[in-house]
Amino acid sequence: MFLIGDTLEQRAKIIYELNLVDPTAAYILAFANFKWTVNRLMISLSKTPTSVLKNKLECVKDAQTLKSIWKKEVSEYHKAPSLSSIINNWGDIKFAYIYNDKLLTNASIESSADIHLVVPNIMEAAYDLCEYAKKHKLSLYNKVPIKHYRFMKAI
Repeated sequence: MFLIGDTLEQRAKIIYELNLVDPTAAYILAFANFKWTVNRLMISLSKTPTSVLKNKLECVKDAQTLKSIWKKEVSEYHKAPSLSSIINNWGDIKFAYIYNDKLLTNASIESSADIHLVVPNIMEAAYDLCEYAKKHKLSLYNKVPIKHYRFMKAI
């Protein structure tokens, strides 16, 4: 749905337009955009080899796990604030992870009628992360250098 060269503003425009027609699809895109943004920021700031960090990030199923990975990978190296203090609406992100889990497991979703209200908050969280990246002179849309293991394993 997104092109590689799409900026956050172009992605937001697509998501907001879709939110008027199909809120669930807009939620899925907004959540995917948020995850891409936070993962890209962590990969840019972390000192852990990229392949190891990507494996950790694939296992994130809830907001608390994401917060603990952020603390270990970013806060310890850069003295960065916690993820919940960077993102102004952390409660909506916790709800988004719960909703996403229910959506993926086909569980009954009782609050699907109000999901169109959460989409702007998820996009706002992505904006908060982009602002944090700009403060640290990081461009999330440029190529991120790959970090390798320092030493090779001998077999």
